[in-house]
Amino acid sequence: SIWIILFVCQMPVIFIFWNNQNSKIKNDISREGHQIAELIAITSQDFVANSETAKLKKQISYLKNKSEIEWAVFYDNNGRPLTSDNTIDENYDSIQIFSHDIQQNGNKIGSFKFGLSNKSAEKQQAQLYLFLFMSVILSLASLTASIIWLFNRLVSKPLAKIEYHANQIQSGNLEDDSNIH
Repeated sequence: SIWIILFVCQMPVIFIFWNNQNSKIKNDISREGHQIAELIAITSQDFVANSETAKLKKQISYLKNKSEIEWAVFYDNNGRPLTSDNTIDENYDSIQIFSHDIQQNGNKIGSFKFGLSNKSAEKQQAQLYLFLFMSVILSLASLTASIIWLFNRLVSKPLAKIEYHANQIQSGNLEDDSNIH
């Protein structure tokens, strides 16, 4: 009885937890993307101002090797690419796009744009789904064990007592007056 109540109460909690975790994962990815964009914009000011494409390409190469960044491009103040990336894919289902203006002395001198893969978010969601699945399985196992225990307590034990007393009567022992309840 208490197990059934706990199981019924647990389902909405699991659903709320799943929704909160799902939005937390999305917010974490978004925050990470904005932080990367801001950091790159700050650290690449001089390279953009001097149109040092080799150093900008080196930054992009480093980023692509060390993170979930799928592609990245630096632009000058007029929107012309200072670097090019043949892997640009603005497929919004698997990549989130981030950009940030690059400023020097308060003036815009260019911008940085990149695509951040959702692979890490998808991996976190898969782990969340596994956790929720295991929680539901554990809850169902607890519920099943509770029902078996309840059935044993309310049905099987009294039937065993009745069978015992019936066997006593059948064997001719009519003096056993113990309570059947």
